[in-house]
Formats: sequence, structure tokens, C-alpha cells
Amino acid sequence: MIGVEPECANDTYLSLINKKVTSVTTNTIADGLRTSQPGQLTFPILMKYLDDLVLVSEDEIRQAFSFVMERTKQLIEPSSATTIAAAIFDKLNLRDENIVSVISGGNVDLNKVHQFIRL
Repeated sequence: MIGVEPECANDTYLSLINKKVTSVTTNTIADGLRTSQPGQLTFPILMKYLDDLVLVSEDEIRQAFSFVMERTKQLIEPSSATTIAAAIFDKLNLRDENIVSVISGGNVDLNKVHQFIRL
């Protein structure tokens, strides 16, 4: 299992490297991942079950968000676009492999969608 996190909201990534909960200051369009640190209950689970965690840039998130909207006509959350970005930009090192990307779209502020689209 591979997790994905925004580069500018990399609290879980740093926590996994440090093997302890690490806090960061964050600002990302992926508001569902805009936390300052992983949870005390979830962090041990991540330590046990994640095989890797990769980072994606804000621009990669925007490109993935736009790609899904353009190609599938689905509105997804920018946080969900992180998993698509990881696949599109070959962050997973799983070329020619079957992968599953969990995406959702129920929590999108329609007034901000224009900020997420990369033209």
C-alpha cells in the first residue's frame, strides 16, 4: 500500500521518516490532507501497513484534477487528485502494473473549483 501526500503538507511523510509524529505548517489545495500532523491513533497504523508514501506537487495535483474532470467528467476532491497525480507522474515506480487509486468527490467547494483547474 502506497500513500500519497502533497509536498507542502508532508507531515505524515516526515513523521514516517522520523518514526515519530512530526508537525508542519501547511498550505495546500488538497484541503482534506491539510493537517499539521498525523493523528495519534492513525500514525501507528500507517507505520505498520504503508509500504511507501510519495509526494506530489501542487501543480501535479492541479493537472490530475483537470485530467479527471476533462476525461471522465467527474468532479473529485483535490485530495483525491493526489493519487491520480502520483500515477500520472510516475511517482509510484509501478510502470506496467495494475494499480487501484481511491478517489472521491463529495467534499468540493464549487466556488473554488476554478482554482484547482490547470489550463
